[in-house]
Amino acid sequence: MNIQHLFCTAALITALSACSSLGVGVGIGTGFGGHGGIGVSLGGNIPLDKSPKVSSNQGVTIPQTRLQQELNIELNELNQYRTQQGLQALVRNESLDAYAAVRAAELAQNFSHTRPNGKNALSYVRNFVETAENIAQNNAADGKAIIEQWKNSPEHAKNMANPVFRAVGLGVYADASGKIYWVQVFGEEHSFVRY
Repeated sequence: MNIQHLFCTAALITALSACSSLGVGVGIGTGFGGHGGIGVSLGGNIPLDKSPKVSSNQGVTIPQTRLQQELNIELNELNQYRTQQGLQALVRNESLDAYAAVRAAELAQNFSHTRPNGKNALSYVRNFVETAENIAQNNAADGKAIIEQWKNSPEHAKNMANPVFRAVGLGVYADASGKIYWVQVFGEEHSFVRY
């Protein structure tokens, strides 16, 4: 069963949702994924290095370079948060990055951990650990604010501080109305997505 949670805050974040794979998700969302995966998670994490993938409609006034800068800020903030928790920083996984960009665009159609085709988003991630997805929608291209909002949500924060995760994929999508969709997909260095 997929549980969607909408979380409204001071005009910045209008919707948040967290999803974890394999087993029971607590709080905001559950999911099934991670071929060969084990365990249960409640949040999401972020990587370093490599330039993040960005999806964007052509009619959007926010430049892609700005969105990419915000993803870099998001990654840095995520890894600072992990370091403060005594955890290692996440590395960027190219396959998870590409999938996070796809997922961000899909959220404009269906803000859920269920893809528009009706399948659970995490069922496409292949790795040997659990996997998780954090999603959010707001009206500001602000990577630091997204991390702050996720940190203030126990389920999202738990994903970001999950010691099992070693890699992350980040995606952002701005639609023509100015709504911005953010995705974090967590896994391991060798995770890949099959879709």
